[in-house]
Amino acid sequence: MFAAWRYEQPLTSRFHPNVWVTGTEFHLWFLPFAFIATIIVNRVHKATERLSHHAAILSFASAGVLIVLSTPALQQAIRPPVPYTYWLDSAGTLAFGIAIGRMLSIADREVRNRWFFAVFALRRVADAARSALHASLAAL
Repeated sequence: MFAAWRYEQPLTSRFHPNVWVTGTEFHLWFLPFAFIATIIVNRVHKATERLSHHAAILSFASAGVLIVLSTPALQQAIRPPVPYTYWLDSAGTLAFGIAIGRMLSIADREVRNRWFFAVFALRRVADAARSALHASLAAL
């Protein structure tokens, strides 16, 4: 908004059809993503409240691994425009975030810590595998 005023452009020049997914400036792509992600996470949490903590953590951590590992192939296949590539790269974080949220609900500190380190290790391994997969797909 300030840029439009600064460069004597009409305020409407800052709004375009993609403003809902990119924000008013390119570097603000994460704001619409965070808004949509919050709604999704809230709905998923409500739908899975009845699952035991252990089942939910294992399910969401596994889903996070699958999402992280499938992202490079999906990006290679559909070649989405920016910022959707960033959205895809961030999607796995939602599943891991739900797993961590459920983990924080566990009263036993020792059990909670074990789950934390297991999920953290899963995420690190998934990221390393994703990087290797991305590099091999880029070489094709």
